[in-house]
Amino acid sequence: MKKHHCNIFLSHLLQSGIIAAAAVGLAHTSQAATQTWKTAANGNWNDAASWTSIVPLVTDSAQFNATGANGPETVYLNGNQGASALTFANTGTTLLLGGASGAPANSVLALTGAITVNAGAGAVTIGDPAAKVDITTTSQTYNNNTNNLLTLANGISSSGTTGTQTLTIGNSNGVGTGGVTIGGPIVNGGTGGTMALKINAPKTTTTLLGTNAYTGVTLITQGKLTYGAASAPSVIQTVGQITGDAGADATVTSVQGNSGNSSLTFTTPNFTAGGTLNFVVSGGTNGVDNLIATTGGMGFVNKLAFFNGADYAYRNGVNTYMRAPVYGTDAGFGIAGSALVSAAHNLITASITGQAGISVNTLKFSGSGAVDLTQTASTTLTFNLNSGILRSGGGSTTISGGTSRASNTAAATRIIRGIITFTTITSILSTSAC
Repeated sequence: MKKHHCNIFLSHLLQSGIIAAAAVGLAHTSQAATQTWKTAANGNWNDAASWTSIVPLVTDSAQFNATGANGPETVYLNGNQGASALTFANTGTTLLLGGASGAPANSVLALTGAITVNAGAGAVTIGDPAAKVDITTTSQTYNNNTNNLLTLANGISSSGTTGTQTLTIGNSNGVGTGGVTIGGPIVNGGTGGTMALKINAPKTTTTLLGTNAYTGVTLITQGKLTYGAASAPSVIQTVGQITGDAGADATVTSVQGNSGNSSLTFTTPNFTAGGTLNFVVSGGTNGVDNLIATTGGMGFVNKLAFFNGADYAYRNGVNTYMRAPVYGTDAGFGIAGSALVSAAHNLITASITGQAGISVNTLKFSGSGAVDLTQTASTTLTFNLNSGILRSGGGSTTISGGTSRASNTAAATRIIRGIITFTTITSILSTSAC
């Protein structure tokens, strides 16, 4: 009987129009829709006439623009907004700003889905120093599939209250070269969520300009990651662990800004996945006004860690910046003459013949010409734990004769502008060029 009266009462309210608007809203939110900006003109997010249906609800995705509506445009958010996803197809430039037309202000854009810039779209910019658009996000992917830049000018933070939200920067077609620039800081959520960063964008560079403070893992699977720019203020920042994905040859660069010192610190790098990490310091004087630091002991970092491409990474002190090793000066780093230095990291700049059996850590062959290593017959060249081979300088190296093997773990091989050839080698493990 009570149920019958409730139905009669609800019917009366609908007939009288008292909750008709609410009913329409509930009906719409029951199934997310795509709302499309139908003009190439400037406007405000809340202008219903500019959308094909209605102003997007937080459960809707927003697309810019309708087919055939192309041209430079600026859309103001009219305060804080939310959407499940953003897609950009406009072949002109698209600019999303905080505030309203004629009255720029700071806004927050809450996203629960991806940002996608379609192939062929023009440059996209979200936010501006004077009309900020700070983004809160769940674990999502921001794909730039065009050759034009996607700029997220302001900050990005986790919308989660617990756990980790991973922001993935990618290009899903694997072709777009535009890349992504994030102008503000990437930080953990203010309510307890942790932010992590994954770079999965082949052929592109992701540039971070803010004072980042996220504590989740930075994982690079494809593409390059750069902190700072010569045209931007210098930044001192500390973020979470850095990891190279299996098979990846990841490059992380710190660029000195146009004022002050630049400093980038990661917690202990993780090499368990098997990917290499190449740390590059661009501009300034390494260790003075520009540096990349990782936590850990002084000395050789790892067989998979490199500095400025053509050297192994050497930590200058406990929990401090990385640099290239100084062979013949740093402990454990020797310069080979007519023979290799036992139990050491060796620099070889001239060919060696008649090498007797020996155990070594890493070998770096350097020079524009041929720098070869020939072992005596029936002798063994043993690579110790955490060992590797590095070739730089553009020349060629042939390792021949005897037997070479890795002890307890695979010897890693990295070739920078050169060639390494192995002949008559019976057991050297996992010698893959990076």
